[in-house]
Amino acid sequence: MEDVGLIVLSTTSQDMFMPSTACIVQRNIGAKKAAAFDINASCSGFLYALNIAEMFIRSGQTATALVIASEVKSRFVDPKDKETAILFGDGAGAAVLSNKHHLSLSATILGTWLYADGTNWNWINLPAGGTRLPASQETIKSGFHFMQMDGSKVYRKAIKTFESLLIDTVKKCGLNLDNIDHFVFHQANLRIIKQVISRLGIPEEKVPVTITYTGNTSSASIPITLDQLVREGRIKKGDTVLMAAFGGGLTWGATILKVPRSSLSRLPDGNRNVADKV
Repeated sequence: MEDVGLIVLSTTSQDMFMPSTACIVQRNIGAKKAAAFDINASCSGFLYALNIAEMFIRSGQTATALVIASEVKSRFVDPKDKETAILFGDGAGAAVLSNKHHLSLSATILGTWLYADGTNWNWINLPAGGTRLPASQETIKSGFHFMQMDGSKVYRKAIKTFESLLIDTVKKCGLNLDNIDHFVFHQANLRIIKQVISRLGIPEEKVPVTITYTGNTSSASIPITLDQLVREGRIKKGDTVLMAAFGGGLTWGATILKVPRSSLSRLPDGNRNVADKV
């Protein structure tokens, strides 16, 4: 942990408003030299955090960064709301980025593109607990500490956004959808995933699914799914991986990773490397 110079933690369910959960993690793992902070970009948070860490490395502020996504959504769902409570789960995942160390299965980041649309913030939100609606007996009685979601609007927007996001992202990297070996999607809703891959003609075998046993773990779902691929040995040298997410904010984004065909003792200066430990 001595080499970790940065910890970025994505969460919508932090331990407390202050200090950041990242600082608590820094203490617990003994990363004494690391700067640490949380970000909140809902379901897209892991990709946002990944990009922030990448920029820190590329600017020379650190050589090694730890990116974490951790969510405890069960604390904020109303068990009486059958449309929402049944969807969400708790989970966490992490990745190490470094331009200093070569790990057993590393991948170069080809590009990341992030987006937001705050005009529709109320489609997915947790109304009370902040400075807008501080906690009170009234907010508790009104159920304002439970997550609120307009499921039908989110569903339609997610499908439309995912389609254009995937097409635009591969084009920006000079690729097409057929060049992608694995599509690691945010595990929001199985119907959304199936609709998107059906419309774009993406083979099901290229799209791992974890939501069936984890539920929607918000920003943690991408690293959890990526970890499953690694543990099962499905990611091979030379593979190209596209990670994509859509969620509250509204926020969305995509990242493309490329696993080198040959091992390197050290990546060239300026190259971007994400580790296999997720």
